[in-house]
Amino acid sequence: MSPFYRCLLVLGLAGLPLAASQNADTTPENTSSVQDLVELVVTLVKQSGSLTISQKSIVSRLNTKLNSVSMPAVEAAQQKDQALVNYHASVVAGCDSSMSQQSLAFGKMARTIATLKAQHELCESDRAALLAERHTASSEFIAWLDAEGDMTPSNAVPQDESAVEAWVERALFWYKSFNATYTEFKMNETRADVEAKLSVANCTGELTGYTESYCSWAGTIGVVTSTYTTCRSGALSLYDATLASVKASAVERQTEWAGLQRSQCLLNALVLDDSGVSGELDACEAASSDTSGMIITEPELAGYSQTLVAKLGTPSDSGIACS
Repeated sequence: MSPFYRCLLVLGLAGLPLAASQNADTTPENTSSVQDLVELVVTLVKQSGSLTISQKSIVSRLNTKLNSVSMPAVEAAQQKDQALVNYHASVVAGCDSSMSQQSLAFGKMARTIATLKAQHELCESDRAALLAERHTASSEFIAWLDAEGDMTPSNAVPQDESAVEAWVERALFWYKSFNATYTEFKMNETRADVEAKLSVANCTGELTGYTESYCSWAGTIGVVTSTYTTCRSGALSLYDATLASVKASAVERQTEWAGLQRSQCLLNALVLDDSGVSGELDACEAASSDTSGMIITEPELAGYSQTLVAKLGTPSDSGIACS
């Protein structure tokens, strides 16, 4: 089978009229690439010096296939690989985005915990003051009782009947005064005691709330940091492997693209008037190719963010023992 007839079989153009010298072998061999076919046509032209009208029609069909199938296929492969690299880069960026959201949430949690700690410290300060007030009230009550003990009226009833009425009057006045003062001291002591006990209970509750929140926050910081580290490590590993693979493919595509551009130039030359074909073909042979569109663009990736990790907060309350 002649090389030119192989072109026709690949293009499905075997029914077109050919020059009488073409071999009519009908065995299909559809394995040659467009570039191989173009080279065969160029060889025929260089051998014969020109193409017939029918052969130029075939060249036109071959040119159409190059522009509508072969070159778009290479461009699509390039775009697909670029999209794949961009996707894996977005996964890496997603780790940072997720960590950024976590940092905002944990920053808010840290501020809440700081507020709880301040409230607890204020409660402890108030509790200390109330306990001191209770101690003072109790001490004053005891001191008054001791002092009043020395002033208690005699229980001995006067023998002189005329003095009994005055004795009773003095005793009643003292007991009334004592009872009023006693009641006041007792109420103050009881109030101070109740307030102190309530303060102890409130502070204990606040301490529990603060401790639980603090320990939950402190424990989760390690988990979030580890998750962020693992996320970036895994995503970067896939990104690097993907980038290496598509870059290798891009190098092959650059060679393929250069060949397709050369074939495109040759096919365009083949449809010229016979007088200009030879020079145009030589020009195509010498022309350089533009393969800049077949280069994989590497997305800019942010590094591991210690700033985001720091925004989670640092547990530093040595007074809290978290299990």
